[in-house]
Amino acid sequence: MGSTVLDIVALVTNRAAAFWNWMATGSAGFPPL
Repeated sequence: MGSTVLDIVALVTNRAAAFWNWMATGSAGFPPL
């Protein structure tokens, strides 16, 4: 589909960062999965 390894790594990194931000803010609402 044109996705490179770097694209996948960037996506996973962004999701991980969003998840940790969600955890740090007291887990309000649903997790950003």
